[in-house]
Amino acid sequence: VGAVILKPLPGHEEIEVGWHLSYPAWGKGYASEAGRACLEYGFETLGLTRIVAVVNPLNARSIAVTQRLGMRPEGRVTAYEQELDFFVLEREAFRNGI
Repeated sequence: VGAVILKPLPGHEEIEVGWHLSYPAWGKGYASEAGRACLEYGFETLGLTRIVAVVNPLNARSIAVTQRLGMRPEGRVTAYEQELDFFVLEREAFRNGI
């Protein structure tokens, strides 16, 4: 149905979470569920203190996923050769369910 990733954000000193799902998988909660599992792995197993996401500003569905994951918007960043919305989640906020 697709992939969820936790990897270095190219050109930045950040670790990003991302999701790429096939159209038939949209709207079923898979991105949120798998994204949450990646965040938990990153924070609890890898010991990361901060994880980011970058989203095309026109992609309302992915922006909604970042919100469900508790990520907060922090402006825009250039990545993947385009200007993208930038979202952040700190480990303590994740642990506190914020």
